[in-house]
Amino acid sequence: MNVSTRVGSILGAAATALALCAGTAAADGRPAVSSAASATSATGATTITSASPEAAGNCLDAYDWGNGPWIQMWSCHGGANQSWNISWNNTSGGWNIQSNSSLHYCVDGSRGHGEQLIQNVCGNGLGQAWKIDSLSGASRFESIAFPGQCMDIYNWGRSSVVMLWDCGSQANQYWLSD
Repeated sequence: MNVSTRVGSILGAAATALALCAGTAAADGRPAVSSAASATSATGATTITSASPEAAGNCLDAYDWGNGPWIQMWSCHGGANQSWNISWNNTSGGWNIQSNSSLHYCVDGSRGHGEQLIQNVCGNGLGQAWKIDSLSGASRFESIAFPGQCMDIYNWGRSSVVMLWDCGSQANQYWLSD
């Protein structure tokens, strides 16, 4: 990825994060999104990468082209299992992250602290609900089921395992989208 593309990704993530986190609440309680985003989707189909230099060139990925349960980091290849939709769920009061390769399946952190994230049939459970915070143009996904636990790449971004871990300011917990 060239520098101008990377800067564009960072600016796009910053705009999304600002719309999600700094905006006023919509009438139905969900965070306001920019006028470019639809009422149900914050980003449309997007690729999600880590802000961590150790994870450069890798994308958030649904294992085995979306057929397996695991959420992982894998070399970016543009496949549908690395394309995600982030949408608001009024019932859970959080954002759902859904893979485009395995429709009706969402990123699920209901297994808890230190456990690898999986994809599971989308529903209204808190294990699939995420709070989105921003810092310096990147977004952090915090579990609503387990407050204080964030989407994290194991071993400071050097692993393929994506899990729930104590929220902090480390780069392997911050994400960019295009």
